[in-house]
Amino acid sequence: MTNPTIEVGIAEILKDIQAKQDRMYIDIQSRQDKISVDMQSRQDKILEEMHSKFEVMQSRQDKILEEMHSKFEVIQSRQDKILEEMHSKFEVMQSRQDKILEEVKEIKVGQAKLEGRIDTLEEKLSGEIKTLDTKVEQIDKRVGNQEFTNRSVLVGLIVALLVGVFKMFGY
Repeated sequence: MTNPTIEVGIAEILKDIQAKQDRMYIDIQSRQDKISVDMQSRQDKILEEMHSKFEVMQSRQDKILEEMHSKFEVIQSRQDKILEEMHSKFEVMQSRQDKILEEVKEIKVGQAKLEGRIDTLEEKLSGEIKTLDTKVEQIDKRVGNQEFTNRSVLVGLIVALLVGVFKMFGY
C-alpha cells in the first residue's frame, strides 16, 4: 500500500509545481506588464519632450520667418522709395535737359540772325569805307598843302567811326 501514497504525493507535487509555475508565470507576466507600462510611460515622456521641443523649435522658426518677412518688407519699401526718388530725379534731369536743348536751339537761331546782321553791316561798312576813301582822295587833291593835317584828321575820323561802329555792335 505504499504505492498509492507515492502516487498521491507525486500528484500533489506536480500540482504544487504547476501552482508555482503559474505563480511564476503570473509574477513574470506582472513584471512584464510593469516594465511595459514603465517603458510606455518613458516613451510617452520622451515623445512629449520631443513634441514640446519641436513646438519650441517651430515657434522659433516662425519668429525667425516673421522677422525675415518684416525685414524684407522694410528693405522692399526702402527700395521702392529709392526707385521713386531716382525716377523723380530722372524726370527733373530730363526736363532740365529738354530746357537746355531748347535754349541751345534758340541760341543757334539767334547766332544765325546775328551772323546775317554782321554780314549786312560788313557790306555797309565796306561800302562806306570805299565812299570815305573816295572823299578823302578828293579832299587830298583840293588841299595839297595841308596834306599832313588832313590825313591825321581823316585817320582819326575813320578810327573814331570804326570804333563807334564796333562799339555799336559789341566788338
